[in-house]
Amino acid sequence: MDEIGFVGCFSQKILFGLTTRNSCCQRSSVGRKTVVITAQKRNINRDDSLSQREDEIAQKIAKLKKNRIETSGKSNSSKVVSDSSSDSLPEWKQEELLEAEMKRAEEFMKGPGIHKPKVSTWGVYPRPENISKTYGGGKNIPIGGKKVSDEEQQKKEEATRKLLNSYRESAGIDVRLEDEHRDEIQAAIERSKQLMLKTRPFEAIKELESVTEYVSLKSQLGGEVFLNLAMTLEVCGRNEEAKELYAELRKSPIAYYAQKAKQLSFGFKAMEDLRVDSTREVLKVMDFELPDVAALSTRNRYDTSYFDFASKREAEIRSKLNLDKDTKAQKRVNNAIFLIFISVVTVVLLNFIIRIR
Repeated sequence: MDEIGFVGCFSQKILFGLTTRNSCCQRSSVGRKTVVITAQKRNINRDDSLSQREDEIAQKIAKLKKNRIETSGKSNSSKVVSDSSSDSLPEWKQEELLEAEMKRAEEFMKGPGIHKPKVSTWGVYPRPENISKTYGGGKNIPIGGKKVSDEEQQKKEEATRKLLNSYRESAGIDVRLEDEHRDEIQAAIERSKQLMLKTRPFEAIKELESVTEYVSLKSQLGGEVFLNLAMTLEVCGRNEEAKELYAELRKSPIAYYAQKAKQLSFGFKAMEDLRVDSTREVLKVMDFELPDVAALSTRNRYDTSYFDFASKREAEIRSKLNLDKDTKAQKRVNNAIFLIFISVVTVVLLNFIIRIR
């Protein structure tokens, strides 16, 4: 075996740590000498010996580190370094470098939490035993979801509640007063609806205005209160106040109230475009019928927001007589008076009929 064959076989042993079997060196007769080294490859997936596998890994790491050190050292002198540059060193020097690198590799692999693969399908370099713990991730969620204890659930709900309260405070949605007076607010809404069915809007306004200090325009309950109040104000002819409330409700984060406010505020725009005014003074001026334009009179057209102000006077009288709130006792008295009146009328009619006969 000549010098080239010796160097090739020696390099092969250093890189792979394998014993060459049935190696043969052939010389070509064409121009230059070519050395062909054939070695029977060992199946590294087979777990022959754990210590032998660690030596192979250590040798590969040592070789890579040695090449990196030599390359970085010689790059400062602007020289090109090749992988075969270490072959020019003496044999004893190469062995000494390899032993030092192997010791460093062994110390690295003996560190805590290092996994040493047995087969090459998972890679040949050491890695952490628990990758999920080291780098994060790898959560295992069982079937049916993760079981949370009652204490943890309470802590999560409390944290969520605090986050919601902080968001509501920053957005101007204070629901603490609403929660404290929720029953009172809902009762006021129901009473106002009943009063509107009885055509008593002024009393409905009082009911709603009594709870506006407890609600916010951006909350669910507050949106309902202010929407009903705006519609009641519009019925009573207080259009400017209703417009202001509609404009505020259009900014509500709740889509339902924002959409309703937009639709109702469109009525004012339509009245302006149609030149319809709902005040009685203007209606008196417009109340004329010329023969040629009688069909174009707008006295009874498009005007759906006007409310007879005589009802306001009626409401004031009822409040002075304490008749603004119907109670069961008052209803019983009214029924008794009505029965007495019917009885008197019946007796008078019977006497009148008897006398005629």
